Amino acid sequence: MLNIALKLPDKGLIAVTGELSDEERKALKALSDVLVEFVKRRPNMPLHQIIVMLSVALEEGKSLKTYSERTQYPTSSVSRTFLDNGPKMRTGEAGLGLLEARPSQHNLREYETHLSAKGKSFFKSIAKRMLGVRG
Repeated sequence: MLNIALKLPDKGLIAVTGELSDEERKALKALSDVLVEFVKRRPNMPLHQIIVMLSVALEEGKSLKTYSERTQYPTSSVSRTFLDNGPKMRTGEAGLGLLEARPSQHNLREYETHLSAKGKSFFKSIAKRMLGVRG
C-alpha cells in the first residue's frame, strides 16, 4: 500500500494513497534507473545538479543566469553545477565532461552552456531509458 503526503506550492498538503498500477511502477522504476545512472557518474551528486543539467539538455545555449532563473536555484549553485559537470571541477579535479561553455554570440561578457558530445550521448541514453528503450 502506498501512503505519501505531497506538499504542492498551489494546493498545500495532499495525500496519495492506494496501490501502484503496473504502469506507475514501470514509470518509477525508469526514474530510479535514471537516478542510478547519475549516481554511477558521481556518487554524491546533489539532486539540484541533475535538475540543472536536465534544464540544459532541454534547452541548450542559455546563460548561467537564465538557467538560475528557470530552476530557481541561486547563481552560485548553478555555477558550481556547470563547473563540476564540465571539463574541470572547481577543485581542480577532472569534471564529468557533460557540459561545456561557449562564448555568447550576443554578449561577449557571457557564456552559453551546452551539452558536450559526451553529455549529448549520456542524455540521449537517459531519454531512451525513460521511454523503455534499451541499448
